[in-house]
Amino acid sequence: MLGQHEIAPGASTTLKIVYRTYKFPGKFKKYVTVVTEAPEKETHKITLAGYVEPIPMAVMEVNPRKIDAGTMKAGQDHTVPLVMANTGDAPMKITKVYSKKFKTVYFEAPGDNPLVVGPGQKTAVALTLKPSETGRYLDYVMIDAEARNVTDKGYKVVVVGTVQ
Repeated sequence: MLGQHEIAPGASTTLKIVYRTYKFPGKFKKYVTVVTEAPEKETHKITLAGYVEPIPMAVMEVNPRKIDAGTMKAGQDHTVPLVMANTGDAPMKITKVYSKKFKTVYFEAPGDNPLVVGPGQKTAVALTLKPSETGRYLDYVMIDAEARNVTDKGYKVVVVGTVQ
């Protein structure tokens, strides 16, 4: 059928196959099976193989992903740096850095002006922690950014410490 109702013996037609790679670079191998309605019900397997060049993208890196805030005093602010690196090959746009547990916003881009980190560059945001209870301190800091490895839920960094 392929654009025609019938293909005469010895004739040909064009089959257009589109493989959408999204943002997944590297080698690929996919198969398409074509079944005819001829009396023999012939089946033809078409192999698509190739390499997808990566598109330039930012890559978020926070090292370590678990930040030790050390010993803090209850009721007193304690500031620790959050250093974010872009190990990708395109600019990284950071729009928000916030506490998931305590709902504190450490950074929020004004309007349409994100914090832009170039490829191979780093930037830091100060996390001013406000521990209120003694004991173990645990929080999840979320980073909203445009980067290959940042999901729509954000990039998670764990902050731990001890509160006296």
